[in-house]
Amino acid sequence: MESLPVGKVKSQWLEHLTEVLQLSEFELMKYSLKEIDSMLENHENSLIEQVKETDDYIDQLAKESGWDVDVDEDGHIFIVNSEGGVA
Repeated sequence: MESLPVGKVKSQWLEHLTEVLQLSEFELMKYSLKEIDSMLENHENSLIEQVKETDDYIDQLAKESGWDVDVDEDGHIFIVNSEGGVA
């Protein structure tokens, strides 16, 4: 396996951080690694909450319309109506 030069890895990581945290490279340099880690954790928690809210909204809409999403033991996703029929 070919390894990347340390400078290339740092550059890619810095680019990722600027995109995720919406900060410039200059602004990122003002923070410690611990502060950046905390900001990333807050961002991750925000994303998890957004996914939960979206899932809850979809569940609410499905219940209101009489449809539900189900998953079989093989992981296949399918939509069923309130009588158990598959869409």
